[in-house]
Amino acid sequence: MAKRESPKREVRTAQIQIHELVNCPGCGVAPGHVHVPGCLAEMYSHCGHVRKGCKSQEHDPAFSRWTGIFPGVAECFALGLIKDDGSPDMVAFIAMDLPKVLFSKPHEDNEIAKQASRR
Repeated sequence: MAKRESPKREVRTAQIQIHELVNCPGCGVAPGHVHVPGCLAEMYSHCGHVRKGCKSQEHDPAFSRWTGIFPGVAECFALGLIKDDGSPDMVAFIAMDLPKVLFSKPHEDNEIAKQASRR
């Protein structure tokens, strides 16, 4: 059987320079601190999406604390998800379901977590 080659994807890269970490634009907490309850910028540790829209009670506020950089921005630049104007392509980031992959806390029922614990 012939080996199938994966389609090649052109990856654009850009330089991101962060001169300083900033307080959360949603609730004002400093980098490294837990968001104020109800903050619109807080990512939900259960599913990786914005906390405000999620009804699950399985949330770890410390896991989703404010880092000083808006969630997804640095990841977009690292992954080459950049729009023509040089800004991060957050629409593509969300469409690829990357918040779930990058911002959700692993759960015991998660198959990846199970595999990692077997090693």
